[in-house]
Amino acid sequence: GAAVAEGQGAEGAGREARRAVAQQSVQQIDAKKAGDLYAQVPEFVKAQIKKNTFVKGIDDERAKLGSITARQWAGIDRVMHAPGNNQPPVSCVNVRFVALRQNDLAGSERVSLCLEQQQWRAVGYIAAPQPTAPAKQQP
Repeated sequence: GAAVAEGQGAEGAGREARRAVAQQSVQQIDAKKAGDLYAQVPEFVKAQIKKNTFVKGIDDERAKLGSITARQWAGIDRVMHAPGNNQPPVSCVNVRFVALRQNDLAGSERVSLCLEQQQWRAVGYIAAPQPTAPAKQQP
């Protein structure tokens, strides 16, 4: 019975660890420190994308949302990533946030994390601005 209980505890701790890494990652992105994120991405990511391309991509994504005053954690989705080149599949997750500006919805954010050497590492970031309602025509 101990192994089962320990496994469940590890899953809960794992979820908290992923949330913490994702939260830290979006704070780095807010501070325009995507270069720091790149320094710790897994080697398979570095093999696919150069640092300046990674940093510009993340900065461009983050700019879509403008200023954010708060974030709410929205969920975690598991994904398996197959890096190719006969590399084994990598365990990854997408951590989703709702981004708020004052009390209005600014949009959503997704931080992709992959497990490497027992550490969750940010490998990507996607921002989706909230569509703005069309302005009402005055009669």
